[in-house]
Amino acid sequence: MTSATTTETMTAVDRLALFCEWFDLTPPKVRKRLGDIVLTPDFIKWADESGASINWLAEGGTMEEAAAYREKWLEDRKMKDLLANFDSIEFGFLRDAFRDHQEGRVASLEIAMQGWRDAVLAYRAGRAA
Repeated sequence: MTSATTTETMTAVDRLALFCEWFDLTPPKVRKRLGDIVLTPDFIKWADESGASINWLAEGGTMEEAAAYREKWLEDRKMKDLLANFDSIEFGFLRDAFRDHQEGRVASLEIAMQGWRDAVLAYRAGRAA
């Protein structure tokens, strides 16, 4: 199958197998009803952890569409992993930096983000002391 070939005529189970082949993933165990994948909590968790679009698995599309979704998911995952280490005070600093930029109190988003970074580092240094 070429990357431009669409998968709309395949079953969701076949699309799942192809997706896993394309992205070198271990397919999850699935429950099926009338040939369709049942969206169990385990399946939804697998999709969330692997970057699989449930819509793409259900409806089909091209490899490029599946890859584009997964690429965006990988970028989002990096940000989620990064933000998971911040506490509510550090999130407050981030909110304030965006607000300062939005309301024109800083010249650029880059300057606002530098202020946020400095605030976080100072806060963490104070906690460590």
